[in-house]
Amino acid sequence: MNTLLSELIDILNREIELHKELLSCIQQDRCLLVDLRVDDIFENIKKKETLSVKIKMLEESRVSLVEQLSPHYGISQQPPTLSDLASAAEEPHRSALNNSRSTLLALLNSIQEINQGNSLIVKDSLFYCNRSLDFLNHSFSANPTYLNSGRIKDAARFGSLLKREI
Repeated sequence: MNTLLSELIDILNREIELHKELLSCIQQDRCLLVDLRVDDIFENIKKKETLSVKIKMLEESRVSLVEQLSPHYGISQQPPTLSDLASAAEEPHRSALNNSRSTLLALLNSIQEINQGNSLIVKDSLFYCNRSLDFLNHSFSANPTYLNSGRIKDAARFGSLLKREI
């Protein structure tokens, strides 16, 4: 059992390191988005995808180990949680599992929080791009036509830069 617990703690520590790298990439995203460094953004996306695959592999290993260990500690909850296992384990594994769990949770919360901020930056940028395109389309469309109701008919948007008069 101690060998499996030690292996689980090792996997958790590697997961923590990968999540720290992911957090760093996400923090870097904010600067890249603000500076509009498109090539660097795509490079950062590749890094995050690679880290995500590595994290997923470690997570699968972690879940498997927790499932293997749970019957030995009398954990019947399905799926078994790391918190349940930490409560049932003896020292020094209990402390190591609790510390790893709390560190991992803090990293996940930070990642989620920064991702929400980055999402707002992207949404605002997209909104302003769409507004700019609407402005340009209205600027270069045909003269408005009035309907019987007196309202302006929505002109077709051509986006042409050519003058229509000769």
